[in-house]
Amino acid sequence: MNSARKIDVEHYKFPAGRYPCLFVHGKGHTATKDSAYSFFWDIEEHVKIFRHDEYKNHDLYLVSYDTDLTGTDEKIIKAAFELFIKIGALGDPEPLILAVFWRELERRAEVTGKFLVPFLKTLSSFYKSIEEMNGIGPFAITHSLGCYTFATAAQELLKESNENRCFAAWLCMAAAVPSNGFTNTGAFRLAPLIAGTPDGPIMGTSVWYSRTDLVLNIAYTLATGHLAMGVTGPLISRQEVYPEDVTSITKEDHHIAYFKKLSKKLQEDVFKIENLLIRS
Repeated sequence: MNSARKIDVEHYKFPAGRYPCLFVHGKGHTATKDSAYSFFWDIEEHVKIFRHDEYKNHDLYLVSYDTDLTGTDEKIIKAAFELFIKIGALGDPEPLILAVFWRELERRAEVTGKFLVPFLKTLSSFYKSIEEMNGIGPFAITHSLGCYTFATAAQELLKESNENRCFAAWLCMAAAVPSNGFTNTGAFRLAPLIAGTPDGPIMGTSVWYSRTDLVLNIAYTLATGHLAMGVTGPLISRQEVYPEDVTSITKEDHHIAYFKKLSKKLQEDVFKIENLLIRS
């Protein structure tokens, strides 16, 4: 049952002896706790992380924000472009409409990311107080546009101090982020430091990408004019990021059966729970 409750990101105190785990969804969710929970459950249903004793001290935190463009939004944007066409200002409006749609989603992601900074700042202080970690420790899982949201927050936090680590691992999955986002010239070059130095996908920041991801290859590229990190990988040789090529597993899938296809790999390579007993 979804028993999630809203917290005050400015003044929240993390309970001692617990490991915070953050989940950030991508496009197509309303700003409700049920919608945010559905993203978490899409993962938990297949990977079964929190059903094992090794993760009984891990707490779940969901980011809820509106990434669902309504029919009204679409009508307003299309009407504006049709007006331009009538006066001869534009040709085919579809790529431009898609670009406007995506820019609005990125704007919402940026706003949400900046809203998260106080929460992450408190979490960073809490993280430093954790003396010992069993298993993966605190982790963050972000998907698609959620990677842009979280990268925005991480970049802002790390600009204050590159010691502001918050998690033992950040799984940056099918990222709808510019392919150069984590490079020295990218908009989020500091963001990977939020999870420290990688040790495969179990520690540090890992970028999970598929070269044949259909949504990122077509819709994202048409909307932005550049490739996504979720297609190319992180494009850096620095040690702050671990590239996880899952092309052979997820193939063209971006979200429909994405976590179902990755369930075995996540269980075996990240959470190490393939041989653990499920709690009754």
